[in-house]
Amino acid sequence: MENERAQLLERVKKAEEVANQCRAEAGVYRDLLDKCREAADNAREAANKAIEANSIAFVSEFISEIEKQTRWAANEGLVKELGRKLIYSYRGDKAWLSRTLQSLETIKAHAEKLTVEERSPNAEIKDEVLKAAKDGLIRQL
Repeated sequence: MENERAQLLERVKKAEEVANQCRAEAGVYRDLLDKCREAADNAREAANKAIEANSIAFVSEFISEIEKQTRWAANEGLVKELGRKLIYSYRGDKAWLSRTLQSLETIKAHAEKLTVEERSPNAEIKDEVLKAAKDGLIRQL
């Protein structure tokens, strides 16, 4: 029974990893789609200008540039690699923020323990440290 539970937990952990990878890839694809949409909008604008100016050479040059900018969007391997890098970066940022929050909690706790005379320069410093620590501990959604 315990062995089955451990195997099930391992399978769930692997499924979560796959889900995280898919979410990261979806984020990369979303960014690529936004870039392609922007490139299409630019192409439409340039085509209209070229038509107004009766300049086919300009349209051809612009289309070549758009192809260069969007060619890598269809590269699945690149998207997977970017997704992995996104997850790695996210995990690093999450760990750093966690350590930062712990440090701010420690600073706040130590500052609250300080005994200083009221209206002294040290009291002002204590108040500033406490305010900064509390501001840093406000969670953003």
